[in-house]
Amino acid sequence: MKVFAPLFRYDYGIAERGDSMEKIFFVPALAQCSEVFPFWLEDHGFPQDIEGLQKSIIEMAEIIKPDLIFFIFMRDEIKVSTIQRLSEKWITVNWFCDDQWRFEIFTRFRAPSLSYNITVDKYSLTKYAEIGCKNVILSQWAATQEFLQLAPCNS
Repeated sequence: MKVFAPLFRYDYGIAERGDSMEKIFFVPALAQCSEVFPFWLEDHGFPQDIEGLQKSIIEMAEIIKPDLIFFIFMRDEIKVSTIQRLSEKWITVNWFCDDQWRFEIFTRFRAPSLSYNITVDKYSLTKYAEIGCKNVILSQWAATQEFLQLAPCNS
């Protein structure tokens, strides 16, 4: 399966903050079961050229012809019109990380444009249904073995 992944390379799109969770965890996890094509938003116009970024995302999708387009939206870096256009041709999915506090101010405006929505908030499931989203996956956060290697406490 080919997965096109327009994601942030850096934490919150800021190079000084280091690599993003998307780069460190999500891309390797997806690569375990798919052929992943990361598309780093910062390398294609974010944040200076949002219009150019939209065009680049669509053009790259046309080249890759993915089975799935995987997003983790932060704000308005990918326009709803771009999501809608991509969803006309391909399966699109977004991992909504913050539905506990952002559903009403963010998710509800983007979720209807996607093929599938992933939430980590069980209390948002009824909210998705209320806005007509039927393809909602309830998931949870997890950690890799490397991340779990914590230093022992000195007690």
